[in-house]
Amino acid sequence: MGRNFKWFLATAGVGLIPLLARVAVYLSLNEKGVFQPITISDIVVWGLIVNICIWSEKDNFIKDNPNLSTFITGASVVLIVVYGFLLGFALLHENGAYNKDGALLINLYFLLLAGYILDGWTFLMGILLIFFCRERPQDKNKTKGEQ
Repeated sequence: MGRNFKWFLATAGVGLIPLLARVAVYLSLNEKGVFQPITISDIVVWGLIVNICIWSEKDNFIKDNPNLSTFITGASVVLIVVYGFLLGFALLHENGAYNKDGALLINLYFLLLAGYILDGWTFLMGILLIFFCRERPQDKNKTKGEQ
């Protein structure tokens, strides 16, 4: 397993700690309706952690392609902003934002779906960064004069 892949697995694993802790607490409760096993906040935290790591590590992966570096930076920034909005909506939902008729203003299922889609995109972006921007064997064999 390459260094880049280990880095991504470690980053994704650290991002999953809050989610795994919540699931562990949920499984240890006697009454299952008291506590939700997965919340939108956990999904947002994982996405933010992985996106920030992708953004900060992209220069270690992409050395000779400024266009790809710009794309990764832009995609990470957009995803971080969208995750911020998603977190804001999640906080509104958790605090019970109701309309005048007493119905919740925020659709939890839409938030979860959006979170899953964003996390899927984030995971895909990390995998693509690792597999398409890694150091290739022919690059290792070049001497300094050939580069």
